[in-house]
Amino acid sequence: MNIDIAEQDADLLRLLLVKELEETRVEIHHARNLEFKLGLEARETNLRTLLNRFQS
Repeated sequence: MNIDIAEQDADLLRLLLVKELEETRVEIHHARNLEFKLGLEARETNLRTLLNRFQS
């Protein structure tokens, strides 16, 4: 699926993805439950993938 968005909107989405990625990394660091931590790591991978798609 392709979505046409303005460059200004893409910039905002990139900023939000970076912020969410940083917050997720902090949560991973503080996670004590292994299952929860693994879920956060999967989320981090998804965020990185999405961010890379917006940057290219």
